[in-house]
Parts: sequence; structure tokens; C-alpha cells
Amino acid sequence: MNTRIQGKHSLEFLTQKGPVTYEMIIAIIEDLLAVMEEMRDYLLSPNQLLLDPRSIFIGGRTGIIFAIYPSNVKGISESFHELAEFFVRETDY
Repeated sequence: MNTRIQGKHSLEFLTQKGPVTYEMIIAIIEDLLAVMEEMRDYLLSPNQLLLDPRSIFIGGRTGIIFAIYPSNVKGISESFHELAEFFVRETDY
């Protein structure tokens, strides 16, 4: 699970360049579900995921990278809700 973010851009940075697309949202959600499944193998809680657009990195062959923070005070539900609100604000309808 140790992956470098060199050469990748944060989701927040990418939305400054253009709107969030349907394909981007689907890719993020699919990768998020895969990461949550993999976290179980390492006995990590999904509540440790940072779903802030500044800490989701996209680009390169490795796809989407999520950061974890063991002392995260938000649960996965609250974090995902905030991410969904970001998608609503930044999506090109």
C-alpha cells in the first residue's frame, strides 16, 4: 500500500483546471471501494481514510491514491458525504 505521489495531482488541483466528470467520479468511487477492501488485509479502518480533495491524488499508471491518517476524527460516512458535496459543486452538468 506504500505508494509515492510524485507526478500526481490532487483532485482539488485538477478541478481548478476543469470540472469533475462522470468518469472521474466513477473511477474515484471504484478505487475507494478497492482500497477499503485492501485495508482489511492490513487491519486498517476505513475511518482513517482522508477523503478531502486535497489528499486524493490522480495520475499515472497507478490510478488514484488515497491518504490515510490514523488520528482522523471524521468517520468514513462523514468524509464521503463531504466528498459527495464536493462532486456536486464541481461537476459539469
